Amino acid sequence: MGIRRSDPMRLRHPLLVEHFNHAVRLAEDGKYWDAMILNGVLVSSLLSLPYNLVLDALEHGALAAGISGNGPALTAITDSESKAKDIASVWQNYGEVIRSKASNEKAMVSVVEG
Repeated sequence: MGIRRSDPMRLRHPLLVEHFNHAVRLAEDGKYWDAMILNGVLVSSLLSLPYNLVLDALEHGALAAGISGNGPALTAITDSESKAKDIASVWQNYGEVIRSKASNEKAMVSVVEG
């Protein structure tokens, strides 16, 4: 079962603008995981994407989970390898899963000639 992209203009729904603004305020206050969860549920519901994937990740120990951009990519943040594996095994039923580690290293630019 694949997840399809939806119309990003639906994210401007006037009834939910204040909720999106609340997610921004949460992030500004350093509550990144709460902001990510709220944004993920709002975006999922507005774009008719299955927010059960966000809930599945949270139920399997994610600190936060949400939609990347306007979908269909999802992301989950965990504090352990075992939780990441659990979430990946659930999400594999919906499509390809890419697991990676976060990096706090400063970005670098490499010039490649060729």
